[in-house]
Amino acid sequence: MTATISLELLHKKSGSRSPLRNFRIAVRQLAESNNLPEYRLKFSGDKLIAYGRTHKGGLRELRDVIGAL
Repeated sequence: MTATISLELLHKKSGSRSPLRNFRIAVRQLAESNNLPEYRLKFSGDKLIAYGRTHKGGLRELRDVIGAL
């Protein structure tokens, strides 16, 4: 499973009351901690990409990295 969402839309959908700037920092820290049991989070510009922690999720992430080279 792979999902991509803009941080602005995620902020809106989450119902967070913090400013977008602070929300972005918190989500970036979550992604860097790599602490979600079922997902790996990566940033691409102002978008958040969630990869499932499965074989297919890993392959998709690898394809994205190779495609970006």
